[in-house]
Amino acid sequence: ALYRRLLDSAWSALAQTGHGHDTILIGELAPRGQTVGDQPGNFSGMVPLRFIRALYCVDSSLRPFTGSAAAARSCPSTSAGSAAFPRQHPGLFEASGFAFHPYPQGFAPDVRTPGEPDYADLPQLQQLENTLDGAMAAYGSHVHLPLYNTEFGYQTNPPETMIARAVHPAQAAAWANQAEYMSWRDPRVVSWDQYLLSDPAPGPSSFDTGLQFSDGKPKATYDAFRMPVWLPSQSARQGQALEVWGCVRPAHYVLAHSRKPQVADIQFKPASGGAFKTIKRVALTDPYGYFDTQVTFRSSGTVRISWDYPHGPRIHSRTVQVTIR
Repeated sequence: ALYRRLLDSAWSALAQTGHGHDTILIGELAPRGQTVGDQPGNFSGMVPLRFIRALYCVDSSLRPFTGSAAAARSCPSTSAGSAAFPRQHPGLFEASGFAFHPYPQGFAPDVRTPGEPDYADLPQLQQLENTLDGAMAAYGSHVHLPLYNTEFGYQTNPPETMIARAVHPAQAAAWANQAEYMSWRDPRVVSWDQYLLSDPAPGPSSFDTGLQFSDGKPKATYDAFRMPVWLPSQSARQGQALEVWGCVRPAHYVLAHSRKPQVADIQFKPASGGAFKTIKRVALTDPYGYFDTQVTFRSSGTVRISWDYPHGPRIHSRTVQVTIR
């Protein structure tokens, strides 16, 4: 109820000050909630999908609350009240999108939290979408709000040596690329936001999800963010193609300023030895530099993406091992 009132006031103020047509996001969901001890996940450390249902005044079956359940959440308790709900709370139905923070907390991004159907982990995007769509449909709306990932990152060890969920920077780099690939495949997800850029200064409490350490030294996640690469399958039979997905993030800005076509090189180094050689060139036709292609590898080895800055050095992605049986 408090968030709903805050949103109502903000929505009205933005409209009155000429910002009603700006991009306005609501939600900013954490992926998990607190459901232990005296924190039932309803009003303190709220479980994300439970929060959405309470925000939109619908029960676990996505039907409008009635009676005491409605009163406890400052929701309409009659059919007439429910009919007026979208008009009284336009921000819930007319926002540009719904924001979420799918932090994976030390696990691979495709690992869901067991026994928690109301969490909003990255592998539970479908439940998040179904909950939002069902809440809208309860009031006759067919709006499908776009999803904005506005925070994502892995805490790394180093520098965090005392936190169990902190992972090695190389592992964080691979999982971050996997997470971005998963998001890219979902057409409802329209943004990807790394948080943080740099780790905070060392202290008793920190959140070391940066692409570089606090002294400015790059982590493995730096190159992984600048030029992500992901192979959903890293092994194949002889002659079978593998999907190679990636992004040359700087190419977006080169395209915007020079209008010159950009190309990414897929390079391979055989496990038997030798240097990296370009085995396929991919035109970057996507305005944000993403590509998705099929590549047939002749042998086991190492794959990377390579790209040249127009007036600068050649840069590379992290490397990925492939096995050809």
